[in-house]
Amino acid sequence: VTLPRSLPVIGDLAFCNCESLIKADLTPTIETIGQGAFNSTAIKTVFIPKSVISIDGDAFGSCKLELVTLEDEENSINLSEGYGWGVFNDCSIDSAYVGRQVSNQAMLFDRGQVKNVEFGPAYTEIGDFFNANANSLEYINLPESVIKVSGSAFSGCINIKKIHSHTKTPPLCESNYTFPTEV
Repeated sequence: VTLPRSLPVIGDLAFCNCESLIKADLTPTIETIGQGAFNSTAIKTVFIPKSVISIDGDAFGSCKLELVTLEDEENSINLSEGYGWGVFNDCSIDSAYVGRQVSNQAMLFDRGQVKNVEFGPAYTEIGDFFNANANSLEYINLPESVIKVSGSAFSGCINIKKIHSHTKTPPLCESNYTFPTEV
């Protein structure tokens, strides 16, 4: 589906259960993605443009995504709960690039299964992005800008195989977990 360039809001449940929807081009004028807007669609790739300032819970719930990209931007995205669930609730995600700060970090991947995640240069601290339900997380790529990692940032992520930190000095960790810097 190609959305009109003048569209600022994708409403609640707009494309929910449209199982034949495989692609949605989010235009650079969209500011808000409503609750459950793309829930249970066949979309494989999601590119969130820097114009988006708000995403409601379950917006992309129950999708099997190959790639999620939150475009680099200085301004953060406000995330809100929908039905008490995160934006990518009950999703399987092969790879995610989080290029900008998000409010309520736990709501981004809450109850979602992301395999690889890379954080963009907007991040200096990694907070509580993942919870006990994020047991498919295997690879984390931290930018040079990260100086601190929350003690519960990756709690319950039992399948982590590799954490790549681009910093010269490994980030301060608020837990007993140590992050080696790869060269």
